[in-house]
Amino acid sequence: AIFTHTIDDNDNAVEAGRMGVLLDIQAAMRAFSDSASLQVMACTAVRSVVSKNYLNTAQAYQLGLLANVQAAMRAHTGSMIVQEESCTVISAFTFGGINRADIVRLGLLANVRAAMRLDLKALELQGKACETICNMYLDVDTKVDAEMLGALADVRAAMRTHRDSVELQLVACE
Repeated sequence: AIFTHTIDDNDNAVEAGRMGVLLDIQAAMRAFSDSASLQVMACTAVRSVVSKNYLNTAQAYQLGLLANVQAAMRAHTGSMIVQEESCTVISAFTFGGINRADIVRLGLLANVRAAMRLDLKALELQGKACETICNMYLDVDTKVDAEMLGALADVRAAMRTHRDSVELQLVACE
């Protein structure tokens, strides 16, 4: 209901943030950390609430929701959809006024890279991970960290694996 209510509706997303739904989502993620399907839907809901809304992004950051996303990535390494949705949440945070260097410091870029290495042939995952890495590069302060982690090598591997995907090539070249 949260995702459906807030997707592409900033007014509803603002109201959802005011109502405290992020805290409820976080509680669900913690209570059902072993459920991949719950983690996917929770990530989708978080992304919907924080996308294009700096106040909600700041609230989610203060709650430590990125740590919950990271925990989901680590707990469900075999689930491509958990990895994909986690990448989209991290990407949403990079546009939400959160210092990208903080995201790198938390180790999330390393988690994105680990997700990429799970299955080079998973086009959706590679695309979302490349987009997240590209978003990290928008901040000069994180360029050195991203390069040190070898993120460009992972982007190159995705490009070589998916030579026939214009969407992936576009995101990777961005």
